[in-house]
Amino acid sequence: MSASQFQQITQIVDVIERRLQEQPTEGVLSQELVEALDVVNHALCFTKHPHGLELWREALWQHRLADDARQAMIQMFEHLTAAIARGETHAVADICDCLDVFIHPSSHHSLDSESGTPVPEPTNHVAFEHCRQRRG
Repeated sequence: MSASQFQQITQIVDVIERRLQEQPTEGVLSQELVEALDVVNHALCFTKHPHGLELWREALWQHRLADDARQAMIQMFEHLTAAIARGETHAVADICDCLDVFIHPSSHHSLDSESGTPVPEPTNHVAFEHCRQRRG
């Protein structure tokens, strides 16, 4: 994996972490927050982390991303990046189609206000609905 690919992965994880930190202390959760929590869940399931539920709850209730959860996301995105480089186009769908906006941001991205780097749009309703259906 190249340094630029790793930098892109860490930028995606940073965006997800910011979404967790920006969540309201009460009231309805935003679509962006729900999607960020979903990515955390996928990463913890992907890595089969023994404390996945506790780490996910920490992201939800304490508005922070534990180091183990961050590492799980990096590991998942590294796997997906490498799989796609090998031509395994199904790799994203094998985990969940909602991750496509992070792996292929060129078709659904905006610029992050802090770093100016491309990041996925917060809402990809089709992929997110598919994710909910797979879990349901």
